[in-house]
Amino acid sequence: MAVRACVSAIVVTYNSAETISPCLTSLYATADAWLESVVVVDNSSEDDTQEIVSTQHPRAKLLRNAENLGFSRACNIGASAAGGEYLLFLNPDAVVEPMAIAELVRMLDARDEAACCGPLIADEAGTPDPACRRGFPTPWNALGRLFFLENIFPASRTFASYSLPWLGFEREAIVDCVSGACLFIRRSDHAQLGGFDEDYFLFGEDIDLCKRLSDRQRETWYVPSARVFHSGGHSMQQSKLVANREFYRAMRLYLEKHWQTLPRWSSKLIQLGIGFRAWLEKYIGH
Repeated sequence: MAVRACVSAIVVTYNSAETISPCLTSLYATADAWLESVVVVDNSSEDDTQEIVSTQHPRAKLLRNAENLGFSRACNIGASAAGGEYLLFLNPDAVVEPMAIAELVRMLDARDEAACCGPLIADEAGTPDPACRRGFPTPWNALGRLFFLENIFPASRTFASYSLPWLGFEREAIVDCVSGACLFIRRSDHAQLGGFDEDYFLFGEDIDLCKRLSDRQRETWYVPSARVFHSGGHSMQQSKLVANREFYRAMRLYLEKHWQTLPRWSSKLIQLGIGFRAWLEKYIGH
């Protein structure tokens, strides 16, 4: 596989002053030869994010939004300003390990059917994040997640098919969806979909994107030989109420968009479960 400048990295920031420099440093240190461009889209940060990018990382193209437009819309803005064959959407609190970008390129170079892929994502302690390879939400696994049945029956293909505990984290495999914290996609597939659905503000856009790829018979792959460390939720910690609200709004939006044929009773039951979990989150905690 010949090394070439074929990747445009797109990083959306919001009050990311503490994390953006390690993120960009890791990109240039591990994947400089692969990078066609790095685009940082800032959602009107109130800290020093923009100054850090412009002064410490002048090679990156900095786009400054006048207001917080949300993750999906900012990603699409970044994609429109990038020229690479492949688009890497990367969270500003993520650090790319050596060979990660090369392994993601390898996957899409090798399989024309593959539109999208994602790495093994681990926290700072090295614990894998189950969200880095998931099944699509279904009525049954949604109920399993909302009412904690996936914890009681972790081997159940019905109730635990979202988190996929039986898959493990070391096997390369086709999966339903990967995480938007580090999502690698062909520019052509992203363009054919019209990018991320901008109705999603902060959550759910990655699942929706992969679902629309699947509807077009395009593959999504989990590539554990590519590794990324993700401190997770740095920007969201600054506005937990907004993050919680958007999390459950995204669940309802996905239900309305992709489960239109559900019987009325099951839709109502899932809506009840979403409301119940949102109440728990607000008054009791996660």
